[in-house]
Order: sequence, then C-alpha cells, then structure tokens
Amino acid sequence: MNKLYKFAAVVLCTAFLTVSCEEDAVLPVYSPSPNALTSQSEITTLLQSLQSGEYDCVSINYPITLVTNLASYQNATETVIDDEAEMLQFFSNLTATDVYSIQYPLTISGFDSSGEGQTITINSTTEFMTLLQSEIAQCMAYYNCDTANTVFQQAYTAVKAEPGVIEEMTMDLFTHEYTFSISEGGSICSIGYMGEEADIPYTIQLVNATGTVLYEGIHTFSATEMEYVSIPFVDIVAGENYTIRRSIESYAVGSGIGTMLTGAADQLPTTTGIITIHESKFYGGGGTMDPDFGRIPKIDFVFKPL
Repeated sequence: MNKLYKFAAVVLCTAFLTVSCEEDAVLPVYSPSPNALTSQSEITTLLQSLQSGEYDCVSINYPITLVTNLASYQNATETVIDDEAEMLQFFSNLTATDVYSIQYPLTISGFDSSGEGQTITINSTTEFMTLLQSEIAQCMAYYNCDTANTVFQQAYTAVKAEPGVIEEMTMDLFTHEYTFSISEGGSICSIGYMGEEADIPYTIQLVNATGTVLYEGIHTFSATEMEYVSIPFVDIVAGENYTIRRSIESYAVGSGIGTMLTGAADQLPTTTGIITIHESKFYGGGGTMDPDFGRIPKIDFVFKPL
C-alpha cells in the first residue's frame, strides 16, 4: 500500500474528535471543542512533511466511522469508511471550515520491520497522535538507507591508499564479484555501481555461502558517478560469507569493463572496521572461476546494523 495514501488515511482519522453515539436514529449535535483539529493542525503538517518518501508504515483497519460537522457544529453526518479509496474520496470532499471526529476505538497496523504489521488499538485522538509520531519515527529510522561512507567504501578507500594500488576501469568480462563478511548482523538495503554506459542493464545478485540467491535484480546505473538503487532488505548474519555479483548478459550489451582496484598481488583478504573482503572473481566471456586476490571490483552496498 502506498505510504502517502496510508498516512493520508491515518492523518485524516487523527484530525477528528472522540464522540459518543446516541441510541436513537437522530444524529447528535456536537459542541465546539478546544481540541478540534483542522487542515492547519500539527497532524496535517506532519502528513505534508512525509510526502517525500514511499514507506509502508501504518494502515487503518477498516471499516471506521467518521463524523462531519459544519463550522456551526450542527447537522452532524456519519460516514462509514470501508477502504482506502473511500477515505481518499471523503478527504477530497472536505472544506477548510469542516470539523471532524472519529468513533473510537479503532485499530491500525503499525510499523513492523518484519512486514507483518502490529495491530494496535486506539482509544482517543491524543493517543492516536502520540502513537502515530512514534510509528513514523520507527519507520523512517528503519528505511534510512544512508549511502555515505558505507562499510565497503571504507575498505575500498583503505586498500586504494596502499602502495602500488591503482583504480582503473578495466576487465572486460561478463561477471565481476567479490566475497565479503561483516562482523555484525544487519541488512543490506541498497546497491551502488557506476556503469560503463548509462543504458547497460546489469544483473545484480547477493548470494550466501551455500549459493542461495538472496537478491537478484536488473538495473541500469549512471556512467559518470556511483548511483544507488534500493532493494528489499537482505538479512546479513554476522561472520557469514556473502558474494555480491554484477553481470552483463553478453558483449552485445557492453564490453563488461568496470571500475576496480588493481596493482597489488595479494591485497586480499583485507579487513577494515566490520567488513572483510575475502576474494574476487572475474569470469564469463573468458577468464576463470579461480579466486583473484589482487583486485577489488567497485560494487558498493549499504549495510544497516541491527
């Protein structure tokens, strides 16, 4: 579910006041409340600040009942909302002078990094606001995939500074890969690469020590700078070996060359901080499957510790 739609739904609901239902068929007349929320309220501003991302963080468990009042707090209208589309339609029909309320309790599926979602019961607008802020904070922290100073960049920079090591774009073979391990558990959330040409499709794979492919995707990358693509989170177990692999299909799509460090006979294995790069391989269209301890292909990834 699209994050903007989810939070539009969540924020709408939070902009309402707790009300009680009358037993008879006549809809109640609501009195003004100092806690009434409008389009200018803090929670609406919060929604606007979240529109730059695509995070599946929070969703409402339908149906819910919303109450619309005029500015005079007369002629309340109850509306049962059965799904996201109805919520968005309800939102689009509101005016700047409308005041809203919601019938509690309601439940939401809150943020959970496992993707299952936590079912949370909400009993008041104050509780809703507090919980929404907490859920958003957790979600944004989880999805903050920072491409600056990655663990691979640190290791690559350290090796590059060694005597005799140079960086060049070479090695015209289909597949470039290296095997690494990390001393902490966590996850990989993004892959970075610079292609020989901007329109070349590269197959990117993450493979564990038993050969199981944990991620595979086809991506194009900038030919002038390192470019990053987001991937579904891949769990990394501390101390276990993984291989990151970049391949082209054939010479019909490109020469296969890529940026790498070379010039030292035995620069691998190397450890910098929490990452160890064990070996590289270059093969396909020639080459061999033998380990290469003198070169490191520049295939970056973003690791998020637990």
